[in-house]
Amino acid sequence: IVSLSNKLHIFNLMSSICFTAAFIVLMRGVDYRMNRHKQLQATLDATYSAIPGGVVEFLIDDKLTILRVNDAFCELVGKKPEDYTNGYKEHIHEDDREATSAEIYKAAQNDEPFDVIYRVYNGQDGTIHWVQCRGVKIGEREGKQIYLGIRLDVSELKNAEIDLLEGRARADLAMGGSGNLRF
Repeated sequence: IVSLSNKLHIFNLMSSICFTAAFIVLMRGVDYRMNRHKQLQATLDATYSAIPGGVVEFLIDDKLTILRVNDAFCELVGKKPEDYTNGYKEHIHEDDREATSAEIYKAAQNDEPFDVIYRVYNGQDGTIHWVQCRGVKIGEREGKQIYLGIRLDVSELKNAEIDLLEGRARADLAMGGSGNLRF
């Protein structure tokens, strides 16, 4: 015969064992998720480092607040990640800033990718680089879209294009402006 107090004692013991087992299972799940998060973060960091161009994550807000950049993004303009506290727009060449920002905002308004070419200034050596940045929406934070952009230096291509256009203009001028005789 088992008394009521023994039943209560066995019930408390069983409850304690069940609670402990559930806690262990819960902690294992948390530990697994934390390890998985670290693995995914390491993979993302390695991917960002391996991309042959600049990578930027930014919010679609009034200054295009930068959330994250890779080293290549900074090297092109001679900056460090902490130099980007005033947003992405600040680092677009002033002559291109308004048009480039408008293209990004227009794409974001429709949740579409963007593809822009603009100039950036390297503060260390004084050079100006032409860059192409392609971006896609990757999420939201506090109601604001987050875009991921890949920025490549296209200076050689853009300078060749400018040289070609200038050569055509000189040839047209030499031909009397007719533009009829081109090789």
